[in-house]
Amino acid sequence: MNKKELNEILKLHKMWMNGEEGGAKANLWLNDLGGMDLSGMDLREVNLSQANLSHANLSGANLSGVNLCDASLYGADLRGANLEGACLYRADLTKADLSNANLKDANLTDADLTDAVTDGADFTGASLFGAIR
Repeated sequence: MNKKELNEILKLHKMWMNGEEGGAKANLWLNDLGGMDLSGMDLREVNLSQANLSHANLSGANLSGVNLCDASLYGADLRGANLEGACLYRADLTKADLSNANLKDANLTDADLTDAVTDGADFTGASLFGAIR
């Protein structure tokens, strides 16, 4: 998927979030978004389960309520990202930068956080059962 295709999907998603006619919830399940610059984007409620986001720039992105179950976020930049209530079940966050990220109430059950940077990250209420650190 290229950036133009992604922008069109996210335009329709924003319309859906605003209750506008013609909008559609974004389903990016299994998509390869590795290395893409998604910094500062509003990705609330998007289905990104099993997506490849390795080395993607998601710094400052709004990912609240996002489904990232079984997603690869290896080496991703998530500095200052809002992941409140996100599902990161079995996500690969190896070497990801989660500095100052909001992970309140996120589900990180069985997630791999090996060598992840978590300085200043807020894990209040997050489920870390079985997470690898």
